[in-house]
Amino acid sequence: SPKPKPLPSWVTGPAMKKEEFHEQHRKERTFGLEFLVDAASRTSSSKFDPASVSLSFELAIFAETKLRGQEWSQYWEKIHDVVAMLSPGQRKRNAILQGIIDGDYREPSELVKLSRREIHSLNQLK
Repeated sequence: SPKPKPLPSWVTGPAMKKEEFHEQHRKERTFGLEFLVDAASRTSSSKFDPASVSLSFELAIFAETKLRGQEWSQYWEKIHDVVAMLSPGQRKRNAILQGIIDGDYREPSELVKLSRREIHSLNQLK
């Protein structure tokens, strides 16, 4: 039988120590992180550390949007996309969330870079 692949530490935790957010970003980023923590906390799997997953996603979202000179509106768009990825799904886990738990994504940025269309088609696959 195929050996299960080692799960990336951003999924399993423990969460890295949270850096203080820079003062000019603190309000938005703290709020964004709260949204992610809230979404990630609904997943119960022993291999899934909600604190680590949400911190890692927030860092990746910030890096992909604000650090590239984009507006906060783009940051929030990505926060909402990731919250949707993390939501459990009606009858079964959505495909991306299952992929995260299975270790299919080595880095959260792989998911943050996806467009809404790509997210939608990935979630149709399973």
